[in-house]
Amino acid sequence: MWGHSFYKLLSSKAYFKTNPEFFALYEVRRNSESLCMTNNTVVEIITNKLNLKTIRINTSNDQRHWIITPKKISAYGLKKEKWQLITQLEDNKLTENTEVSIKSWELKSNNYNRYDILKIEVENLTELP
Repeated sequence: MWGHSFYKLLSSKAYFKTNPEFFALYEVRRNSESLCMTNNTVVEIITNKLNLKTIRINTSNDQRHWIITPKKISAYGLKKEKWQLITQLEDNKLTENTEVSIKSWELKSNNYNRYDILKIEVENLTELP
């Protein structure tokens, strides 16, 4: 789900009359077709309705220009002021390659919604192919 489709989680039919502040302000008028993403209540409603199970990160690999895919990507969650590792993926394949490619990393977990904040950490390779 992308930001431009968040209206599916918070419909103008259900909220516009009672909570116009949930919608973006354009030229002194509220726009029922666009959410106000600086409104904390809007962000909370959307977050609570999301059933986040996959975080996808696409990385570029173009060794001709020193753009090399990461070694490891980790997802952490903050709960009760403590960061906990949720899941991580590693790629230790270090091969020389002159083709430009995109690698898709999918961090899957059924536990993302249990945390107050999520953090993604990317570890780069320490040696070159």
